[in-house]
Amino acid sequence: MPDSTLSQELKQPKLLDEVHQYPRLHHYSIHTERSYVDWIVRFIRFHRMRSRDDLFPAEPKIEVFLTHLAVEGNVASATQNKAMNALVFLYKRVPGQSMEGSTNAVHADKKVNAPVVMTCDEVAAILSLLEGTPQLVAKLLYGSGLQIMEAVRLRVKEVDFQMKQLTVRSGKGDKTASPPFRPPWLPCFKPTSREPKLSTGKTWLRAPAKSIFLTRLPANTPRHHARHPHRRNNPEKLTRRSF
Repeated sequence: MPDSTLSQELKQPKLLDEVHQYPRLHHYSIHTERSYVDWIVRFIRFHRMRSRDDLFPAEPKIEVFLTHLAVEGNVASATQNKAMNALVFLYKRVPGQSMEGSTNAVHADKKVNAPVVMTCDEVAAILSLLEGTPQLVAKLLYGSGLQIMEAVRLRVKEVDFQMKQLTVRSGKGDKTASPPFRPPWLPCFKPTSREPKLSTGKTWLRAPAKSIFLTRLPANTPRHHARHPHRRNNPEKLTRRSF
């Protein structure tokens, strides 16, 4: 009996491994996953936890941590809410954890700021100062409504020149969208002689290392492409603790 109990404890996954596993199974954004992990690690270090048993009782520990952020950390209300969401995720979503009751932490002051809206002339002036790839990304953000990472991860095959629309895959909420783009932007999509021709066969595999700009690709890309540079070197090395 003791041997079976010991074997079960040895097979139990680490806490942060479970924290990483749940968002990826449910297709959370990579930025949400990293944010949750960072706050959970800060929470663990703040209370100097050594094992899973140190997570309980949950409510007093969360209350002390959030109050520390508001009073001593002087964080914004949005930052405190992010920390709260990460801790609620830890106790409610990670298997084997539970959270009951409520917390009475000191809330950070919420500031109301008027949004800054640029006029059409101001946008045109800024775009005229840009050129090349930065100008194209700025146009996609302003004209097609793309987010920053959606524009950076856009691939050549996801630009439909006939329909004048883009295909944004795995966007916000892991959804696929098809926003349009303006016909005057067509010259911006043509590659220059200084850029590697990514759309011709496997030229990108032989391009110099300095000319390749790495970004996050679909999860199965290293498995489907045996010569992919990320097959042997994992680009994401997230911090993991010992429990």
